[in-house]
Amino acid sequence: MKDLLEILTAARAIEQTGGVAALATVVKTTGSVYRRAGARMLITADNRMIGAISGGCLESDVFERAQNVMRTGDPITITYDSQANADIVWGLGLGCNGSVTVLIERVPASTKPDGLAFLKECIDQHRSGVMATVFSVENQAKVKGGIRLVLRDDETVVSGIHNPRLAKLVLDDATKTLRSQESVTLPFQLPEGRIEAFIEWVQPQIRLLVCGAGYDAVPLVRFAKDLGWHITVADHRPGFARADRFPEADEVWCCTPEALAEKSPPKARTVAVLMTHNFQRDAELLRTLARKPLSYLGLLGPKRRTDQLLEELSQAGISLTEAERSRIFGPIGLDIGAETPEEIALSILAEIRAVLNSHPGGLLRDRKGPIH
Repeated sequence: MKDLLEILTAARAIEQTGGVAALATVVKTTGSVYRRAGARMLITADNRMIGAISGGCLESDVFERAQNVMRTGDPITITYDSQANADIVWGLGLGCNGSVTVLIERVPASTKPDGLAFLKECIDQHRSGVMATVFSVENQAKVKGGIRLVLRDDETVVSGIHNPRLAKLVLDDATKTLRSQESVTLPFQLPEGRIEAFIEWVQPQIRLLVCGAGYDAVPLVRFAKDLGWHITVADHRPGFARADRFPEADEVWCCTPEALAEKSPPKARTVAVLMTHNFQRDAELLRTLARKPLSYLGLLGPKRRTDQLLEELSQAGISLTEAERSRIFGPIGLDIGAETPEEIALSILAEIRAVLNSHPGGLLRDRKGPIH
């Protein structure tokens, strides 16, 4: 997400000054690769590269090819295949034993809808959606690479695909992707030829609510900002809830637990961490947040403290469903032996990321099957 935010900021600045850039997007992968479909990199006319599409092996070649795209405006698609023993020929140092297909387009976009504009809309409005991008056209299908169809989460559609049959096929699969929340790359066979499209589920930005503005919240906020998350810090103490203490936070609120829910109702992909170091304050916050549609609610402190907080919740007459209880984590974080505030922050954020991805958070060497 951080890469994308930086790309959107840079692209907007370039468009405002009348400049051009090139956007490289991974649209298809097979085998073992460093970045999955959806990874992006912006190449600017003044030779900057923002974001990354690999571990560093593809960027220089994509940079060179992007120069012509910026001049002509014509999108191109390249496939880098390290499974074909062509590594030495390419001279790219590919060592992942997989293939990566990259679409390179000029920015501003020459076709509508504009892909970057849709991504920015999803982030600004904190909503999800699907963006289907055609990148491969074989034979005489009379369809251009780089054209798109976007589907918002309210099911409104904007299509730049003028072939009615293809538009229907793509929309059907975009609707499936909106429900499954999993991006896919799919072929479409038309009488005129074969077409491939990357159908991308666009996720809203993760929103982290940190309840407690103590010293150990500082690295948590700093690390979360490095991940590109939207961060709100809340504390009832004016001396702690200050913007100068948390320059990376998007919002810093001085408010009571009771006012918290009214101030910002949880949205999709909202996670919260309670770390006030005050039992009664955490109990009040838990009563406020336990029934909210959070994706994750973490309680700092030992297991006994968590059990006591949940017992107080029950005594207050708040009965949690199994699904609501499953979203509460305490003690918080992955078991990495963390001691310092920075290590604890790392442990917490790693657990949140694992929960949101439905991963167990164990050792990759023990994982059976592919990583992704």
